[in-house]
Amino acid sequence: MIKKIKELAKKQERIIANFSYLTLFQVFALAIPLLIYPYVIKIVGVSNWGRVAFAQTLNIFFLLLTQFGLTLSATRQISLHRDDKEEIEKIFTAVYCIKAFFNLIGILILLAMVFLIPSLYEDRLMYILAFSLCVGDMLFPIWYFQGIEKMGYITVIRFIAKFIFLILIFLFIKEQQDYAYIPFLDGLGMIIAGALAMLFTYKKHFIRFRKVSLNYIMGFVKDSCFFFAADFIVALTTRLNLLLIKVFIGYDETAYYDLCYKLISLAKVPFMTLNQVLFPALSKSFNRNTFYKIVSGFAVASVSIYVGLLIFGKWAIWLLGREEMLPAKSLLNLLGIELPLSCVSALLGIVLASQNLNKNYMKADLYSFFIYAMPLLVIYLITGTLTITAMIICLLIAVLFTLIYKYNRILKNNLLAH
Repeated sequence: MIKKIKELAKKQERIIANFSYLTLFQVFALAIPLLIYPYVIKIVGVSNWGRVAFAQTLNIFFLLLTQFGLTLSATRQISLHRDDKEEIEKIFTAVYCIKAFFNLIGILILLAMVFLIPSLYEDRLMYILAFSLCVGDMLFPIWYFQGIEKMGYITVIRFIAKFIFLILIFLFIKEQQDYAYIPFLDGLGMIIAGALAMLFTYKKHFIRFRKVSLNYIMGFVKDSCFFFAADFIVALTTRLNLLLIKVFIGYDETAYYDLCYKLISLAKVPFMTLNQVLFPALSKSFNRNTFYKIVSGFAVASVSIYVGLLIFGKWAIWLLGREEMLPAKSLLNLLGIELPLSCVSALLGIVLASQNLNKNYMKADLYSFFIYAMPLLVIYLITGTLTITAMIICLLIAVLFTLIYKYNRILKNNLLAH
C-alpha cells in the first residue's frame, strides 16, 4: 500500500508540487489582508474599512478588464507550446499588448466615473490609487508560470510583495483618514511583484518581446472573449452584493459582508488552487475516473470546511475584528453555503474550459447572473429596497444553477463517455 502511494506521488509529482506552491501563494494573498484586520479596524474604524472594501470590490471589475480572460486562454497556449520558444515569445508579446490596451481603457473609465458620480468623487483619491493593483496585474505574467507549470516562482515573488504590503500598512496607516491609502499600498506590492516577475523571465528564461501581427493579437482577443465575459459575469454575481449593500444599507454592513467574503475565499484556496494546477494537465488529457474522484473529493472537503465555519466562525470573526465585527457571524452562516457549491461549480467550469468549450463556459455564468439579478430586481421594484438576506439567497440559487448547468454540459458533450 505504501509502495503504491509512493508510486502515485512520484507520477503526480509536478501536480503535487504546483498545488503546494499555488496554495501557499493564495494563502499569503488572502491571509495577510486578514492579519492586518485587527490593526486596520482599530485605526480607521468599521465604517472607513467599509469604504476600502467597496473600493477594492469596484476595482475587481477593472482588474478583470485588464486580464481580459487571458489568465486561462494564455495559460492554455503556453502549456500547448511550452517547447517552442519562438511561439512563447509571440504569445508573451500579444498578451502584454492586450493587457496594456485594456489597462488604459480601464483607467479612462475609472476617471470618468469618479469625476461624474458624486458618491465616488468624495473618495476619488482612494479609487484612483487603488487602480495601481491593475497596473501590477498587467505586469505580472502569472499565466506564463502556470502554463509552464512552475508555480514556485509565483509563490516566492508574490510572498515578497505581500510582505512588503504588510510592512507598509504598519508604517503608513497611523490615523483614521489614512484609510484612503490602503488599496494603494496593496497595489504597490503588486507592481513590485510584477516588475520582479518580468525581470525573472527576461534574465532566467531569456524571454524577449518580438514583432507580432495585429491579426495574431486579435486572435488572442477573440479566444479570450468568452473567458472575459464569463469572469466578468461571475464577478457581477459574486461581488455585486457588496456594492449593493453599500448603496442600500451602509458602510458598516459592507465591512461585515467583506469579512465574511474574505473568510470564505480563504477557505476556497485549496480548491481554486487545484483548479489552476489541473487546468494545463486537463488541456492535454482528460480522464473520466480521475474526474469523478476529484469532484467527490471537492464535495466532501468543502462541506467539511463549511461545518468548520459554522462551529468556529464566531471565534474567527472576534479574533480578526473583536466585538465590533461580531454582527458578521449570522451573515457567515448563510453565505458559507456558497462555499461547497462554488468549489464544485468552478471545477466543472475548468473542465469545460480545458476542452475548449468556451461558449458553454460563458453561458453557464451568463444564465446564472440573470437568475441572481432578476429576483433582486423584482424585490426592489416591489419593496423599494433590498436586504442582505435576500441578496445572499439569490446568490445561492444562482450558484446552484451554475453547478447543475455545467455538469449537464459536460454530459451533453460526452466528456464522461469513456
